[in-house]
Amino acid sequence: MPPTRTYYKHTEDVAFADTVNNNAVFDNAWDLTEYFELDLDDLNLQVDREEDYFVIDEIVCVGAGTAPSNTNKEDAQILISTNNSFTEVVSFDYGKMSDGTYTISGTAYTVIVFHLSHPIYTNSDKLYFTVKTPQSSTQTCTKVSIQISQEYQ
Repeated sequence: MPPTRTYYKHTEDVAFADTVNNNAVFDNAWDLTEYFELDLDDLNLQVDREEDYFVIDEIVCVGAGTAPSNTNKEDAQILISTNNSFTEVVSFDYGKMSDGTYTISGTAYTVIVFHLSHPIYTNSDKLYFTVKTPQSSTQTCTKVSIQISQEYQ
């Protein structure tokens, strides 16, 4: 039997629900109309998604926003679904939001990071992601980075 290999794929190629502003506005209440989507066919995964799984290792969301207090920074949440109405949820997890901002050209930016490592089986062509930020924080997400891995022989 050949050795098991791990295939890693990194992408920043996501589409936002708000195609006019090309962003998703996240705050501390679920707003299922604010999301980004990932077209799985664009990833050129090495195995059949219906029979094998892949793992979303990390998701990083960056955008203008307000940071939470130190006590709330680990309360970011993410829903991942196979449809944009979020009735077919395939994953839920907690993440961390930066407890401070950094400024570029007068705009304060925040970072939200999710380390998921959940195996996902799906025959869907797309995944949809929405985020709930910690109490007293917001983010207008304009950039997403996703790391995916997949083992195969």
